[in-house]
Amino acid sequence: ILPNLGVITYVFQNISTVADRYFYLPFLGVSVFFCGLMLRLDERLESRPSKNKQRYFWCVPVLLLLIYSGMSFLQAKTWRTSSSQIRHSLKANPESYPLHMSFATALKAELQWADSIRVYKKARKLKPEYGEPVHGIVEGILSLGGDVTHAVRYYEKALSQGVEINPFYFKQVGYYFVAQKDIKQAQHYFWLAQKLEPDSKEIAEQIRRLEKLK
Repeated sequence: ILPNLGVITYVFQNISTVADRYFYLPFLGVSVFFCGLMLRLDERLESRPSKNKQRYFWCVPVLLLLIYSGMSFLQAKTWRTSSSQIRHSLKANPESYPLHMSFATALKAELQWADSIRVYKKARKLKPEYGEPVHGIVEGILSLGGDVTHAVRYYEKALSQGVEINPFYFKQVGYYFVAQKDIKQAQHYFWLAQKLEPDSKEIAEQIRRLEKLK
């Protein structure tokens, strides 16, 4: 377990401060050690005249067991949903970009769009050059019934700031305008997609189709 004690940094710390699953098996040995220690102490107390000491001695582990059982019950609330689990992790590791992205995705799955936008914006502050938070924000705006023009302008602003936008996102916007029969806007976003993916046959074919519809 030495590599996971946090003495030196390791890759998984980008996601979680402690990967507790690594401690399940090692702690079996720790548990056996303490059980053996308790039994040895009990044998020594039993050999002495006073039995009250032995009775009080076993009150300590029982009390600890009750305390830890209560703590485990309270901790179980953290694991009820994906969002509650990640929210708890963020308290310990608030600067983790993967955690913010996972939290936003979990909120999106629960249809909490406003909260997901807020978390995506925090993720974007941590990694302003990444395009995934931008797409999450735009998806949230559209899902809340926001203005499409405002949403696509957010894409353009991000692109002008040097954000690595995946051409897939521009294609999705282009297809949206195709469905709305707005040929000019559709062409604009397919051209943006083509700049990012100039060898795409799908994008080139879609641009040719739009030219015919003019």
